[in-house]
Amino acid sequence: MTKVADLPNFADSPHFPFPEELAESEVYVLSRALQYWSRSAPQGYSSARVRLGDYYYYGWGTPVDYSNAAAQYRQASEAQRNPQAMFNLAYMHEQGLGLKQDLHLAKRFYDMAAETSVDAKIPVALALLKLSFMTTLQSFGALDGSGNGEISLLQPLLAFGPNWDLYLLTVLVGILGLMIYFRRPNQ
Repeated sequence: MTKVADLPNFADSPHFPFPEELAESEVYVLSRALQYWSRSAPQGYSSARVRLGDYYYYGWGTPVDYSNAAAQYRQASEAQRNPQAMFNLAYMHEQGLGLKQDLHLAKRFYDMAAETSVDAKIPVALALLKLSFMTTLQSFGALDGSGNGEISLLQPLLAFGPNWDLYLLTVLVGILGLMIYFRRPNQ
């Protein structure tokens, strides 16, 4: 079953009749999709609420609005217990995007997402690993305390750019894989 809000996402599909002059205008397509998701969300469709929050979070068809995105995620998590919405709220609390930065509340939302869906367990485990790393750094005073996540003692990590934590997490998962590989019994 295809929802009307999904149709603008298929604008470049050969099976979707879309006027060429409108297909060129990505802004038009995104604003139209935002309009359809806005109509679908109040009807109790939690995925529409999450998608609407994504549109506000990333600024698709609208200016970036973290507080409105958080409101959409909160409604989806409270009304329909949507694990994606809970995960997104946890991330926003962790980073302080549109919400007050609160690592304890972020952990609570991550845990709720893992309890709600089996599919969320691995992403939540990775996010909790990063969260515990950041909490440890914060407790040792390695974070600068401004709430923007900059690390004063570990400046070399910032050379990897704003996604330094993803690189660090990849290295840690690789080390864990090597430990599992070398600790397995010889056959």
